[in-house]
Amino acid sequence: MRKPLILYFSLLLLSLGANTIMAQALSKDELLTDLLQLKSSIEEYQVTLFEFQSPDVWNQNCTELFSQIKEDSAQSYSHQKAFYWISRLTSLANEGHYRLGNWQDTVHSGFLANRYLYLPIAVWIIDGRLYLRKDYSKEQCLIRGSEILSINGLSSSEIVDKLRKCNPADANILSYKDRVIESGFNWQYYLYVDTSSLAKIQYLDNDSIQSCQIKALCRDSLFAQVNRLNPPAESSAEDRFYSLKFESNTAWLELPTFDRNRMEQFNIDPDDFYEAIFDSIRTAQSEHLVIDLRANTGGRNEMVDEILPYLIHGELNVDFLRKSISWKGKEKKYRFPKRDKNAFQGQIYVLIDGLSFSNGSVLARHLKEYSNAMIIGEESGSRYTGFAAGSQEQITLQNSGLQIGIPRYYLFYGLNLNQENSNQGVIPHIPVRYRLEDRLMEKDLAREVVLEQIKKRQ
Repeated sequence: MRKPLILYFSLLLLSLGANTIMAQALSKDELLTDLLQLKSSIEEYQVTLFEFQSPDVWNQNCTELFSQIKEDSAQSYSHQKAFYWISRLTSLANEGHYRLGNWQDTVHSGFLANRYLYLPIAVWIIDGRLYLRKDYSKEQCLIRGSEILSINGLSSSEIVDKLRKCNPADANILSYKDRVIESGFNWQYYLYVDTSSLAKIQYLDNDSIQSCQIKALCRDSLFAQVNRLNPPAESSAEDRFYSLKFESNTAWLELPTFDRNRMEQFNIDPDDFYEAIFDSIRTAQSEHLVIDLRANTGGRNEMVDEILPYLIHGELNVDFLRKSISWKGKEKKYRFPKRDKNAFQGQIYVLIDGLSFSNGSVLARHLKEYSNAMIIGEESGSRYTGFAAGSQEQITLQNSGLQIGIPRYYLFYGLNLNQENSNQGVIPHIPVRYRLEDRLMEKDLAREVVLEQIKKRQ
């Protein structure tokens, strides 16, 4: 089966130097000044801001957010609490390509310096509720698959709602938000929900409400636990940029990333890369092609552009493939590719999930629009018609010193004939919804759907 995405504890493997100086608290006025500076900068640089919401809605949402702070009884805020409100404001902008801070700032460096703590569990989010995927605590008192009812008195639905409000996403796409929260729940819980060193967890075990208490762990202790409970498996499988396998009359192409660094690591030239792949598919005489874009969070445009000639169908009269519009109003069009003489002739299937983001989502979008592809999975993480991305404007907030990267190019994809609501992610032709039982059994439901569809076409 497909290997599960391992993001839970990989986020802090960066070896940047930590800032160990404890930051001074911000006054309420200083926090509001930072938020007003951020609001003004978003309005200046995020060119898509009023493409998908009106100025009135944006200003009303911001005013309500500021009012919550003004009415708050607290008169000072740690940088960590300030980061919560900053994240809330960026989330209101309805774009996913934001960069919130860095590992050297006064917030994130606390994790690297072992000052901040992690809630040592991994979770699934199913229908807005939390289920235990893995217990990494030293107490080992939780049961895999049990529904988490509350943590320190806060219900799981309240926790999920709070975390959703802190994670920027195109069009408030929940499949993307939930997959991002799952991948970093242990540290997001500490940053956005509760900094307690002890967590009293109520959970459901065979319809019986149980409770246990676990200790939060610093980075070094957490990684020691992860290595102890998940010893590295002995495997001869080599690290690869992609996977191409043939089963009967079907080619299975897995493209997990378009990341620039990975491309350089494997010396990938997109033109040569795809030519070799489709030569292999043609030689194998495959009648079906499955392209797996799950957890592909994007990367280089060339990895999308250079595969399309092998996949688009028919003679298409399309003005452009994409158009970029800068925050200064400068436009640039990118030509639509011509179909290659060796283009794949059979049926295409594309697998996506909430972490099919940016160019990982764009490729699925183009194949839905310009090929015979059947899209299978869950709504992708980037807006169908386009989104703000490209280079970012890095701003430093006046009082907290936190750096925020604001996406400042609108990447617009034009033709939207095959999806009625373009202010969503790519909506699959066949949705796949995982139940708890499916997660526990590590089923690959999308693969099962593909095999059923192929069988129907035999």
